[in-house]
Amino acid sequence: MKKITVIFGGTVGLYQGYFKIFEAIEKEFNCIIRRISPFKFSGKIGNIKIDFEFCINPIKDKNYFASKKYLETSRWKELVPPSANDVVKKIKSDYVLFFGICGAFKGKKNQIYIPEEFKEIFFKETSIKYKHIMKITPKNKITIKNILANKVKGIKSKVITSNMTLTHKNIEKESKDHLIALANILIKHGDLVDKEMYQIAKYFNNKIPLGIMVMSSDILTVKKHMLEDKTFNLNIETFNKSCIEALKTIIEKDV
Repeated sequence: MKKITVIFGGTVGLYQGYFKIFEAIEKEFNCIIRRISPFKFSGKIGNIKIDFEFCINPIKDKNYFASKKYLETSRWKELVPPSANDVVKKIKSDYVLFFGICGAFKGKKNQIYIPEEFKEIFFKETSIKYKHIMKITPKNKITIKNILANKVKGIKSKVITSNMTLTHKNIEKESKDHLIALANILIKHGDLVDKEMYQIAKYFNNKIPLGIMVMSSDILTVKKHMLEDKTFNLNIETFNKSCIEALKTIIEKDV
């Protein structure tokens, strides 16, 4: 029996509760998906087994625990999954798909992207000083063959993975202008920023057929489209449709 592992970048509440992705998959494929542990779901479509895992942040560092504290004490009251680095090490599968949301340096919210190039940046502290912004340089470029390229509708793109959410709330004086300054530096190196994709790409590259698809949740250079809890409003239909389209590229091939 073939096996697909889907990794979501973020919390169970975001994908099960907000996007209702499992309901959408069950309806589309006439299957049942069951929760088998706090951060793992599983189902079967035809002769293919599908596991669903969750991760947040690249590694367990100071910023991971800052995110954990925020999510557990915020209005979301979320259980926080392991880091991407911890999750990838336990996966054995015939295919791996990563679905998530990301920030874009330009463009529109709710745009689907199919990344093929990745770099990373790491912050030692849990906030960014303005004086350090000009010195930030993404490093360690890797490229992958994204199996969803030319099969799922989306823009081919370059990603920067950060161990900190790039929001004005995490910048000195909570300055949106400073966030724009940072974004205008990073845009020279990539199109998107997230917190998990680099680890996924690095670990599975050239080992297992890998597909990565994400949707933009915020635009870092546009103040009214920056990431804010009170304005968090994404196109659920677009995201779920793209996830199902990605799954079909494998399922229809192997069923």
